[in-house]
Amino acid sequence: MKYILPVLGLVLCTSANAEILGNSVKVGVEAWYTKTQVDQIVEHGNIDYDKMNYAAWARVEHILPLVPNVFARFNYLDAGSNYERQNMNHFDLAAYYEVLDITPLKLDLGFGAKVGQFKYDVDNTRVNYDNVFPFAYGHAELELFPSNFIIDATVEGVNAEFWKDTKMLDAQLGLSYKFGTDLVHGRAGLGYRYMYMTQEVQDKYNPDAEIKGIYASVGLYF
Repeated sequence: MKYILPVLGLVLCTSANAEILGNSVKVGVEAWYTKTQVDQIVEHGNIDYDKMNYAAWARVEHILPLVPNVFARFNYLDAGSNYERQNMNHFDLAAYYEVLDITPLKLDLGFGAKVGQFKYDVDNTRVNYDNVFPFAYGHAELELFPSNFIIDATVEGVNAEFWKDTKMLDAQLGLSYKFGTDLVHGRAGLGYRYMYMTQEVQDKYNPDAEIKGIYASVGLYF
C-alpha cells in the first residue's frame, strides 16, 4: 500500500492542471484478491499462494492531434511466505488512441510495456531480474443506458519468441456504477482480472506466473 499512495498523490496533484488545459484525467485504485501460482523450472520448486494485492492507475486524454493518450498503472504483487516469496511489483505504461468514442461505446487501442524488477526468495537464496514485457493494448467501455452501470474491459498481451521467448496476457472485465456530474464523477465496481507471464531471464530459471482473482475498484473521472 505504501507504493500506491505516492503514485496516486502525484496523479491527483496534476489533475487540476490537466482540467484547466482541457484535458481529461481519470484515476483509480483497485484491491485485488489474488491466487498466485509460479512454476520456477528450477530446483527450488513452486509458489501457490492467496493474498490481497493492489493497483493504482491513471489515464490522461488530451485534445492534441496525432499525439497519443497515456495510460499508467502500478501493480503491487506479492506472494508467498517468509521462507518462499515472489515479488512482482511493476508498472504498466501504454500510449493509445481513441479509435471509437460514440455513446454508448468507447474503444482505445495502442502499445505499451510492463516494466519492473521481480524478486524470488527461497531457502536464503535470492534471484533478482529486470523484466520488460512489450504488449498490444486495448480498452473498451459500454454504458448500459438508462442505468448508470458501465461494463469495461482492458487487455494487454504479447507472444514474442524473439523477445526472450516472452508470453504475457493481462485481462480484466468489470461492472461499475457511475455517480456524480458530467464534469466530475466517480465510479465504484467489481470485476475479475487474469494475468499470465513467462519470460526467459536466466539459465535454469524461467518463471511461469499465473495471477488471477476478483477485484474491487473506485475511480474519479475529471
